[in-house]
Amino acid sequence: MKKIVPLLCCLLWLAISCNDASDIAKDLRKTSVTLNNENQSTGKTAELLLVMDKSWPEEVQDTVRALLRKPMAGLPQPEPMFSLYHTDPSLFTGDYTRRANIVYLDVKDSYEKAECKIEKNPWSKPQVYAHIMAANTDDCITCLAENQDKILQEMFANDIAKLQMNQAKTPNLELQDYVKEKFGILLTIPQEYEIAREGSDFLWLAYRTVKNDRFIMIYTSPNKNLSRASMIAKRNDITQRYIEGETKDVYPRIVEYGDLPLYQPLKIWMKEGAQLRGLWETVNDYMGGPFYQFSFTNINGQCVTIDGFVFAPKEPKVVYMRQVEAIVKSVK
Repeated sequence: MKKIVPLLCCLLWLAISCNDASDIAKDLRKTSVTLNNENQSTGKTAELLLVMDKSWPEEVQDTVRALLRKPMAGLPQPEPMFSLYHTDPSLFTGDYTRRANIVYLDVKDSYEKAECKIEKNPWSKPQVYAHIMAANTDDCITCLAENQDKILQEMFANDIAKLQMNQAKTPNLELQDYVKEKFGILLTIPQEYEIAREGSDFLWLAYRTVKNDRFIMIYTSPNKNLSRASMIAKRNDITQRYIEGETKDVYPRIVEYGDLPLYQPLKIWMKEGAQLRGLWETVNDYMGGPFYQFSFTNINGQCVTIDGFVFAPKEPKVVYMRQVEAIVKSVK
C-alpha cells in the first residue's frame, strides 16, 4: 500500500435508504426474466445523464449542475455523488434512453405548474428517470431543488442495485459458501476477492490492484449494542487485533471528526441494524481512506458486521466505495 494523509473536511450528510435499493432489487427479480443486452441499462457507476437545453444561459446551467453534483458523504476529499453527462433534449433518443440514471428538464409554456415525476425502468432495467416539468426555467430549477435529495437517493439506490446485478454474474462461489458456513449469512462476493486474514470471529477479504485496494471485513461480537459509540469501539478493536502494520503499534482506526462517522439505523432485507459511513486512518502511519459498514443482530444473539473500505491514495474513491457498499448491502 502506498501512503496518504487523509484530508478531513465536513461533508454533507445524505441519508441513503437501503429500503429503496431493496425495492428496486425486488422489482428486478419480478420482471428481469427476459433481461438481456437489449434492455439492460447502460452508463457508468456514479454517472447521471442530464437532459437539458444547451441554449439556456450558462448561469442557469451551472445552477442545475451544482444541484446534481452534491458531494458524497464520508469521503476524504469532496467528490460528487454523480458525474454528469449532458445532452440536449433533441438528442434524447435511442441509446440515451437506456441510461441507468436520467434527469430530464422539460420547460414548456403549456405546463400549468411545476412537477417532478420519478419513474423506475421506463426504457431499461434497472433505471431511474426523473422528469422535471415547468413553464419556465426558474420554476424548473426550484422544482429540481425541492426534489434534489429524493432524486439523488433513488439514483444512488439504483446504482447499488445495478452493481449487485453485475457482481452476481461473476461470483466467487467457493468464498461465498465459506462465508455462509462461517457466519451464517449470504453475501455476493465478486471473484476478484480472496482471503487476506482470518480469525475465529473475523474474516478479511481483499481485492488488490497496482493502484488501489478494496476490502471487505466480516466479524462477530457478543455485544449486541448497535449505538454509534459501540460500533466505533468494535471496529477499532477488531482492526487493532487483526489488521496490524509492520509493527504492533501500526493499525487502522476510525476518524472521529465533526459529524464523522455518520450513523443511521438501517434495515436490509429482514435485518434490523445500523450503518456507519466515514473515514479510517492508520495509527503511527499515513495511510487512510473511506469505509462503510452495516451491523445487525443475528438469530443467535450475536452482532454481525460487514464492512467495506478502500485504499486508493491517488484516485477518486466514489466508485470504489459504491462497489464495496453494494457487496455489504447484498447480505441476506
